[in-house]
Amino acid sequence: MSNEKKELNKTTKLNLNLPRKLSFELPKEEIINRINRLKSFLDNNDIFILYSNFPSNHPDAIYQKFRQNSDFYYLTGLNIAPAILVITFSDVILFYNEPDPEEELWTGIKPNHNEIKNYLEFITDILPFSEFKEKIFQNLENKTKIYYPFGINQEYDYFILNQLEHRIRRSRSNVYFPTTIIHAYEILFELRIKKTPYEINIIKEIMEITKNAHINVWKNVKPGMFEYELEAILLQTFYQNNADFAYPSIVASGSNACILHYTSNNAKINTNDLILIDAGARKYYLNTDITRTFPAKGKFNSIQKHIYQAVLEAQNKAIEFSKPGYCMEDSHFAAINVLIDFLKEEKILKESKDEILEKELYKPYYMHRTGHWLGYDVHDRGFYLSYSSFNKDKICTSRLHKEFKKNSHLPYRKFEPNMICTVEPGLYFSPGLDTVPEEWKGIGIRIEDDILITENEPEILSKNIPKIPEEIETIMQK
Repeated sequence: MSNEKKELNKTTKLNLNLPRKLSFELPKEEIINRINRLKSFLDNNDIFILYSNFPSNHPDAIYQKFRQNSDFYYLTGLNIAPAILVITFSDVILFYNEPDPEEELWTGIKPNHNEIKNYLEFITDILPFSEFKEKIFQNLENKTKIYYPFGINQEYDYFILNQLEHRIRRSRSNVYFPTTIIHAYEILFELRIKKTPYEINIIKEIMEITKNAHINVWKNVKPGMFEYELEAILLQTFYQNNADFAYPSIVASGSNACILHYTSNNAKINTNDLILIDAGARKYYLNTDITRTFPAKGKFNSIQKHIYQAVLEAQNKAIEFSKPGYCMEDSHFAAINVLIDFLKEEKILKESKDEILEKELYKPYYMHRTGHWLGYDVHDRGFYLSYSSFNKDKICTSRLHKEFKKNSHLPYRKFEPNMICTVEPGLYFSPGLDTVPEEWKGIGIRIEDDILITENEPEILSKNIPKIPEEIETIMQK
């Protein structure tokens, strides 16, 4: 026997002996419920198509951690690629190749067709991915509407649209194809915007990890350290709890806190700096998103505390309006209203409140929104305006946001129980501003919590992460 064949046999035997210890994170009952809810949006002649993330073509991508398309994971719980999900009123079809044993040797075990069918019993059929382009138009025959994620994959966008145009134009008298294409987000946004008890409980579990990460930083920070040393404490806490970071952590000391998405995290921390940390853990693809601002030396000075209290008051007021009867715009306006009053009291803004709102004169000091949806993405799927065919009856009728001079006519999506959003006002006084006192320059403060909308008062999911200045100082001085 040649050496080459001996090596081949050795590899084959090793492939066959690889342990198939597969586990699936998402409870199958949760996925079944999601698929059934999706089908409830479909008519008999509708079809829904969704792609997994595709492996990168970068030559070193084999060594990079795979991150599944959140929508695909939401509907399947599968970390597989490439794959395509096709759903109709009656069928669920998955296009996915059987795993290659040789590839599994290098990158790990992937579920095969039988293992997927045992997990997702509702799947009608699993076909090779390589057959998608050949067979998809059998599924599109005599369908009138297609929900399609255009803009995700240019190759398949071109293929689907080109072939649809050709077949519609040349269709036989007894066969027709969909002439209406709607983005798959129309359904996905409605599915994902309200969380199930399972999702809420998991986020609460992850929040405990996020809490410990922030507090571990407070207990270990010292002036003279570098920002990346604090980031290392965050990551260590995440990883020790089998979690990952939800997004690249922001560890911004001093004037770096005035850079909203600062991620360099390489500056030396000075004694009198405030440190803004925006960091959250992720697990099972669900995310947390928390920001706290604290003093490097363990105690706020009088100016820092004065500005901090204004931001905290703005956040508390925004949280008050994070409940049914109001909308994200109301929460945003409630925060802005407090911040404008503060800036007027400090003579930083001198115009009337109406003029400040009309011209957005507060934006040099507060330039971002007060919140966003949270879930399987940090900025989660969900409409902020009620204009889709499935949410036109969910328009907020509150008069609070009507006080905005701009966009007050828009159909803002009202809060409903089981939505989760962030509330994160801030104030930022960049060193280059000539409108603020010298001692304010370089101060950036943001306070962010994750909020569960309930039938009554909002539930602050991150309530155990202290944000009262004295509580932070007490922890830091232990």
